[in-house]
Amino acid sequence: MKDLLKELNDKPEDKKFSSERLFLEFKYPEIKDLLKHFLTLISATLVFSITFSEKVINYSSASNYQRVLVISSWVLLVIALFTCGASIYTLYLAADEAITTLVSGGKREFKTFKKQSYFFQNITGVVFCISLSVLVISAIAR
Repeated sequence: MKDLLKELNDKPEDKKFSSERLFLEFKYPEIKDLLKHFLTLISATLVFSITFSEKVINYSSASNYQRVLVISSWVLLVIALFTCGASIYTLYLAADEAITTLVSGGKREFKTFKKQSYFFQNITGVVFCISLSVLVISAIAR
């Protein structure tokens, strides 16, 4: 990162920094790490909530409403896992397109994959927050 900032500050006027290069050198590694951590958090939350589901609601005495809430939370967590995986994959495709553009000098478009990845990232975050909220509501309904 420091090298890139130094190069940006010291660049001659005729030297251009493409959006592909900036994406590959800064955004791609940071977002990839963020998504890996988020994937771990989602899967750990799912496993934790399934393991301790008996503590959240007592299935033998729980109403159908409480059961539906807990199962809905789990379904939402699984959806968040899939969308996070899709985000990682489309981020990889964006990086592949960016590298191809830089190497071949062509006009291949990586921004479509980048936008798709950002879309999946946003969906993942929203679905994860909703699933946690539903899980909390099921515990409160107890």
